[in-house]
Amino acid sequence: MINYTEIKHCEIELSSYCNAACPLCPRNLFGYPYNSGYTVRHLTLDDVKNIFDREFCDRVKFTFEGNFGDPVMNPELLEIVDYLNSSIEICTNGGIQNKSFWKQLADRDVIVEFGIDGLSGTHEIYRRGTQWQTVIDNAQTFIDAGGGARWKMIEFDHNRSEIEACRELSEQMGFNEFITVDHGRNNGPVFDRKGNLERVLGNFTGSTDLTHYMDTIENGDIFIEDIYDAPKKNISCKTILESSIYVASTGDVYPCCFMGFSPRTYGQGRWHQPVNRQIQDLIKPNNALEHQLHECIEWFNSIPSCWNKNSFESGRLIVCDSMCGK
Repeated sequence: MINYTEIKHCEIELSSYCNAACPLCPRNLFGYPYNSGYTVRHLTLDDVKNIFDREFCDRVKFTFEGNFGDPVMNPELLEIVDYLNSSIEICTNGGIQNKSFWKQLADRDVIVEFGIDGLSGTHEIYRRGTQWQTVIDNAQTFIDAGGGARWKMIEFDHNRSEIEACRELSEQMGFNEFITVDHGRNNGPVFDRKGNLERVLGNFTGSTDLTHYMDTIENGDIFIEDIYDAPKKNISCKTILESSIYVASTGDVYPCCFMGFSPRTYGQGRWHQPVNRQIQDLIKPNNALEHQLHECIEWFNSIPSCWNKNSFESGRLIVCDSMCGK
């Protein structure tokens, strides 16, 4: 599927810790603090040194982003940037750290993508746990110190009217780029940290009872036959197209972030349950803290043959079909 010497890009989950409680994020349950099967840890500087040798760092571009956390939560981020000494892009909610940190980061010639989903008061509807003004101040500090920044805005019904105002503000502040994205996180209930319903996003009409969702995760099952999407005609694999791999904060290595939702432990009662069960059957030793990186990607070679299967029941991978199917 991909040879070690062909890798050009590596996405790293530096941390599975996060300061925010975004309601459609897999690290919680619609904003309520609930861990349903992932490990909370930082990838340390020593971990990074053990996984990536100098030859690898010199030829590979890195993106700091993860499925469960924010890379800026990692207390050794600056030191890790110094060690990798490569082309680096960091994706963050931007609501963490102080001005000194952001000035030091700007000195390291990295690109930072700030997730800012509206103006003051609107941004916090989804980016719960962050403060708009803090994010803006951190971004401005980084930009003023010479850092290259991108403003990424997730589109929702509640913030669509502010897109042009945000675009104008990004230009005034000196962002290099402004982008809007649709992450499929437009609909759902929002619970506070005590489990009380705050609001619903979009046109959601499902259950607003938190105990319903907790019971589904703890006692429910979702099977392959519950996946109603029809298989696509072909797969345009991100890993192959971008010569890319994904390293989780545990040190586990996957072809992409889509496969990296802790497949051995995460997903009960969710879409990820049958998805991760399929991946479990393929994984061989893949922890780069225990094995050489080139050994950790060998199991990837068993994936392409799954794309020739006619159905999910016969082994066609749901995640590949959903994320890279054409």
